[in-house]
Amino acid sequence: FPAQISPTSGGANSGPLIADVVINEIHYNPRPGGDAFVEIKNRSGSPVPLYDSIRPTNTWRLSGIDFTFPTNVVLPVDGLALIVETEPAVFRAKYSVPAGTPVFGPYGGTLQNSGELLELQRLDLRGTTNLAWVTLDAVRYNDRAPWPAAADGAGASLQRINPAAYGNDPINWLAAAPNRG
Repeated sequence: FPAQISPTSGGANSGPLIADVVINEIHYNPRPGGDAFVEIKNRSGSPVPLYDSIRPTNTWRLSGIDFTFPTNVVLPVDGLALIVETEPAVFRAKYSVPAGTPVFGPYGGTLQNSGELLELQRLDLRGTTNLAWVTLDAVRYNDRAPWPAAADGAGASLQRINPAAYGNDPINWLAAAPNRG
């Protein structure tokens, strides 16, 4: 269950809490010769460190593709970052990614063409010694309706329509030509 805007014990849910950093684009089944990637976006009005500022070695991760962010990464206001399946420099040159857009990779897993669950997560200290992964944003995409069919090998990527709306809902995604930052 997604985190809610506010506690509503015994009442109707208040609606999902939308994180400052969200999964913004998923290119899971590119055309032959293309490259898969995930794009994240800082939708907030402040820079967001992708690590625990008290424990900087506790960096965020993108579960589903086995990727952990390096230390000291800060996503600027309205900033984007790409997590790619290939070497970042090769990806940047191949797709002319702007110099200001960080490109990370390669990730350890794969973006499944039939769909899977991606979760943007951070470590959270529970008590004095326990750490737990907390999901900030999640998307369980699929290659079947109601997800856009054009993103399944036809060259398009899944793109979030509204970064301020719930991401794990096919109605908030469309298929369009990849942005790549």
